[in-house]
Amino acid sequence: MLPAVALQRVMDNGVIPVRLEENAVRFRVARLYASSASGFRELYANELRACRIAKEKYGASPRIEITVNENDRTLTIHGVDSLGITEEKFLSTLSVLGETDNQDGSEIGQFGWGIAAFGTLSDSIMYETYARETGEKYAFLGIAGEHFSKLPQPTLDLLGTRVTVFLREDVNLFNLEDNIRNVCAYADIETFMTVIDASDEAFPSKVPQPQRISDPDITRNLPYGTLVEVDDEDFKLVGVLTPLPANQPHVDLRLLCMPIQADLKFPFDSCVLQIKDERKYRPTADRERLTEEATGKLSARIREKLSKTLPQVLDIYSFEDFRQKPCKYIYFQLHYQGFVFGLHERGERQPLREVYTPSERTCKLSKLLDLPVRMLNFEGWREERLGDVITVSRNPFLVDSLDGKLQETLRVRYPDALLFVLSKKPRHKYLFDADTIAALLEQEVRTDADAEAEDIRSELASEKHPAPRRQKLVDEASCSVIVHTSRIRRVEECGRVYDRLADRTEETRLCDVAEDTIFVPNIEKYLPILMEVYSNRGLSRLDKLPKTLKNRRLTLNRFLEQQANHQVTTNRGTHTFKALLKSHELIRILIYSDARIAAKYDGKETFLPMKGQEAFELAVYLRANGKDYVIEHVPTEEEFKKATGMDRWDYGYREKDYNSTVNATVNTVYHVGLAVKDERLRRLFFAAAKSLDAEAPLLRQLLNFSLESDQRLPKLQLPA
Repeated sequence: MLPAVALQRVMDNGVIPVRLEENAVRFRVARLYASSASGFRELYANELRACRIAKEKYGASPRIEITVNENDRTLTIHGVDSLGITEEKFLSTLSVLGETDNQDGSEIGQFGWGIAAFGTLSDSIMYETYARETGEKYAFLGIAGEHFSKLPQPTLDLLGTRVTVFLREDVNLFNLEDNIRNVCAYADIETFMTVIDASDEAFPSKVPQPQRISDPDITRNLPYGTLVEVDDEDFKLVGVLTPLPANQPHVDLRLLCMPIQADLKFPFDSCVLQIKDERKYRPTADRERLTEEATGKLSARIREKLSKTLPQVLDIYSFEDFRQKPCKYIYFQLHYQGFVFGLHERGERQPLREVYTPSERTCKLSKLLDLPVRMLNFEGWREERLGDVITVSRNPFLVDSLDGKLQETLRVRYPDALLFVLSKKPRHKYLFDADTIAALLEQEVRTDADAEAEDIRSELASEKHPAPRRQKLVDEASCSVIVHTSRIRRVEECGRVYDRLADRTEETRLCDVAEDTIFVPNIEKYLPILMEVYSNRGLSRLDKLPKTLKNRRLTLNRFLEQQANHQVTTNRGTHTFKALLKSHELIRILIYSDARIAAKYDGKETFLPMKGQEAFELAVYLRANGKDYVIEHVPTEEEFKKATGMDRWDYGYREKDYNSTVNATVNTVYHVGLAVKDERLRRLFFAAAKSLDAEAPLLRQLLNFSLESDQRLPKLQLPA
């Protein structure tokens, strides 16, 4: 039987081709991308690739300028000294969904759908371009992803393309600005962002300044700790193990600089992964995440590389190696079969044991470092691990019993000397074998404390009646001193991790000691200041400084002379350090960088808002002169509530936590509570501060806007 006439008519060599419904496909593609962040990412990636081509092929010096205008709700992405778009490329590629001219796996964009992404931001988009290859200059308007209309010739003076998106009302501008910073963070083309907001319109003389938001150095925002780097042909991975493990790891995944999601786990507290080849490790069509196949392949490759790299970074061969490692806690359990790391195994992270096999030597040292010992403290003694002793002392002495006078005698010659005894609990009897003692001696743990102390006493006795001798010339490179500085120590209490200030002790050659280090008598009097306020400035013992070198170094007397006339802002006007000594009231120091808060304080004390370094210097000055003071990192709960009508707890503050970001937020809110009287401005700022990083430029702009508006425009109308 012959086929039906209708079928016969559409057949081609016996085959009926599948057709596409154009409107339905366009509708689906327009909804391929999930959010406004995706829309910006695709538009930015297109210009980023154009800038790279202009730089590599034509020797250009491109940059990308992004402007968010909150008044007329526009987003502009301008590639300056870039490639531009020829009319031929526009007709053959840009205006055709699914068509791409990118055949390079090391460049972002492989599917040809990117032009449709603007639909997450707007119903219309304007392109203005000045093509480098042909000199063509033209503009066009895209409407609803369905057609383009030609516009008059643009007024572009520099080669490149300017894209303007007219943002819909449902696009949250604050979220968009955060997403822009995130997307551009690691771009290898200089990118700047300018935000034009309501305050700029209120004050026409105020010119918004562009802020650079890109830096290809992926290590710049990583915290302090043990750094692990893997630079492979397929990816670059940089991870950090912090001195105390984070409850939740921070992982930043990038595909050719662009943020992407993937079900990958790492053994680090913080890490950045930069994937270099999009064709080898393909994303899903919306570019939001890696495909399962790519994730599996990449995970196996990372595991292989980490298993080779981690032993090179983490293995130790002596106690001195251990001292140099920022991340010390991992070495206390390596000698156990199937070691685990307590906190480090929590959260969405890969167990370290899966990718790290420690050397035999490292395991033996780990066993020694985990030995339970007892050492002296202010209350008598406390139980620690040997690793804790090794961390703070290069002169540990193993003794039969703890003796405070013996330790003080040893510290005449060895300022960091520590006595310790091995734990004598029944379950630790195995520790007293000859092999353990021999291993400790091999690592320069000393057992001659009594003999050394006797030698020191004899030397001290002979110095009372010294034989005549010539004065020796002392070279700074040949003598060492102990320098004390501040450090932030993370402590877990009741299931939470807190930041605490602590004293960092380091033996340093005198020639390497910073010029601003203060050499003080009776150093124990000043060490508590390092735990009151963070300071990069060090303290050292004056009696350990050779007499012939005292005129070259900053002694306490010289420091006091330098600082006497240093001026600071207080609630009672500007005063010098010297004048503050005459104050009959308590000196109250608040660690906060904006001195304008002082004028609003109405308490009885002499109140000084100061930066940390300046506060440290004032504290040393006051303590040396016997003047009482108090250092606070945030105002008291009573004062905060009086100024704001709110609780400090609303802004994430906890009494035990030394957290500079939280402290800055609480202090800034307190500042606004004191200074700003316009209730609407106050509410606006308080609400913003609950959700924004205290160091974010937007919060700083809001602070200045609140202060300026309250003083200059008392009748400014703001939404309730």
